[in-house]
Amino acid sequence: MKASTIRQRLLLLALVPLLALAVTATNLLRNAYVEYRSATLTQEVLKVGVSAGELIHTLQIERGATAGFLQSKGAKFADTLPGIRKNTDTNFTTYLGEAKAAVSQEALAAALKKAQDKLDALKGVRARADKFEISVADEVAAYTSTIATLIDVIGTSGQFSSSPRVVQQTVAYLALVRAKEQAGQERALTTAAFAANAIEPARFRTIFERHIRQEAYLDIFRSSAGAAEQKSLATAL
Repeated sequence: MKASTIRQRLLLLALVPLLALAVTATNLLRNAYVEYRSATLTQEVLKVGVSAGELIHTLQIERGATAGFLQSKGAKFADTLPGIRKNTDTNFTTYLGEAKAAVSQEALAAALKKAQDKLDALKGVRARADKFEISVADEVAAYTSTIATLIDVIGTSGQFSSSPRVVQQTVAYLALVRAKEQAGQERALTTAAFAANAIEPARFRTIFERHIRQEAYLDIFRSSAGAAEQKSLATAL
């Protein structure tokens, strides 16, 4: 056997594992990059979700206060409503900054656009409320539909992670936000009833319905949240 042939065979034998290692290394690098991109993207969109949650909180307070203001014909909440709106505006500014940073994601961009349209329309709702040109039902509906689009933003943000743990935590967070929204609607309707010193049977049924939904979402939270999160909720409640 010629020396060159033996040399070629030896080189070929050495080359096979080297190629396998090279392919494996490339795959590892590719997977690592995908995980890195996923983690970076997840961090960006979850920031949007958190800021949306904080904006939802102040919108819920503003919705209830505005309902009380309208129902009482300005006798109640007139002194506190400007400060509540200021808190909403502060959280809106923060949310807007996070949203602009993540708007390049197509799926999230669509949800952000719907939320932005609703948020822009709230300026008109505020102006009409100040002049008592809007009913309590229409005011509550306007804020509720706006909040619903922000909840959709939170739900969409959970689609960008490849981590089962992050996805599960997002499900738990979303369930908690939905439960809180049902409680917020309950509070807005109850505030209006107290301001009017009266409650119709239909509104009472709606309030009770919101309470039932709240408990249902809390059950979802308890089934998907970790022990620490469940303990935190139990302490808060």
